[in-house]
Amino acid sequence: MESKREIPIIHTEIKEKKNFSMEENFVDSAKKALGGKLSDINIREGSDGLKLFNTSPMLIYEGYKPEQEYLKGLICQVTLEKGIKIVTCCFHKFYNLGEKPEIDKDFYSLIQQPDVAIIFPEKIDGTNIRLYVNPDTKEVKAATRGMIDGGKDPDEEGFEGASTIHFGQESLKIAQEQFPKILDKDLLEKYSPIFELIHPQNRIVTDYGDRMDLILLSVFDKQNGCRELTRKELTEFAQKYELNLVSVYQVRNSNWDETIKELEEQWRGTDKEGTVVTIEQNGEIVFRIKVKSKEYLELMRAIKFCTLNNTVGLVEKWKIESWENLKIKIHESYPDLPEEVMMGYEDYYNTIEKYEEEIKNQVDKIISNYMEFAIQNNTANVSQKDFALVIQERQDKSFFFLLRKFGSDKLDDARLKIIEKLKKQRPIKDF
Repeated sequence: MESKREIPIIHTEIKEKKNFSMEENFVDSAKKALGGKLSDINIREGSDGLKLFNTSPMLIYEGYKPEQEYLKGLICQVTLEKGIKIVTCCFHKFYNLGEKPEIDKDFYSLIQQPDVAIIFPEKIDGTNIRLYVNPDTKEVKAATRGMIDGGKDPDEEGFEGASTIHFGQESLKIAQEQFPKILDKDLLEKYSPIFELIHPQNRIVTDYGDRMDLILLSVFDKQNGCRELTRKELTEFAQKYELNLVSVYQVRNSNWDETIKELEEQWRGTDKEGTVVTIEQNGEIVFRIKVKSKEYLELMRAIKFCTLNNTVGLVEKWKIESWENLKIKIHESYPDLPEEVMMGYEDYYNTIEKYEEEIKNQVDKIISNYMEFAIQNNTANVSQKDFALVIQERQDKSFFFLLRKFGSDKLDDARLKIIEKLKKQRPIKDF
């Protein structure tokens, strides 16, 4: 990573707006999914021709095609008469910083452009909720990313402890009690607001206590090609309809590496998830990328049993020889793991590989040194007592005794014993 990336952090006024339509991307992706041209898309059927399109968890491991990135909970009404009508929008897939090199490259290139505004909204650790109006019944509904009615979806992450609540019903109840203006049917037919539900029975990692809330993250304007509102417009929308808007982290630096340090300092000692870095250009939201707090990731991985020791155990249990094999086996056993946890497993596997490589190199060196020593000192014709006297000053004498004991015909057995001794001397946790 470059050490100096000057970025315009100050939220300057955005220039003229361009004609930009998310709607075409949403509809095109939905058509391809319906036509069987996109794999790994779960299509949930609702009443009155409603369909929810959501990507399969498998794509975390296999990678997304561009069209799949637009189907993260999109809800459409599909009829012969009207074709595909967008009922509620969804976020375009955004990645974690460090997850995909090509995405990181695009991000670093974009933040150095002179006409961008960079915003740091808090990453809320809850459940994605969209409010919408059923086009036929005119009922106001709440959907999660994976369920039209907002029910529990086993494919969605973080829901393990929330078996006693219905996300859609709880969201509507909170909206009725705290944010009644957002339930206006005419408003929801024009706009598609996206919230994060915070609920005491749906803790993922961040502890919000007894707080029950809907945090406004974004709004799409369905009258204008599903255009997403900028931060300034979103602020005005939240004020007008008396909503709780996601807060923004304030940073002073204009250098990316220093900005990360400043954000980490703000997160230190907390269980805050991080930020979804949002870039605006020419009056449009053009890019998002997640930056997670180190402490949050440690907590998340601990909660999900993603530790170095557990990874070592899985590698030994399944006799794993490559990261690709481990990734497949983990997904088969734990299909609902979020990508951040899988990234943790990959980091630990890389550590295991480096550790095993170092152990192998040490063993090779020990055996090579012994063979050279044995030839130089003709140890085959030396008594055990004299052999002990000759090697008594050597730091590797315990390994030499072991190699002499096993002999050249049992070198593989000796190698295994040396590996065992080296790992006891320096466990992987100390690597």
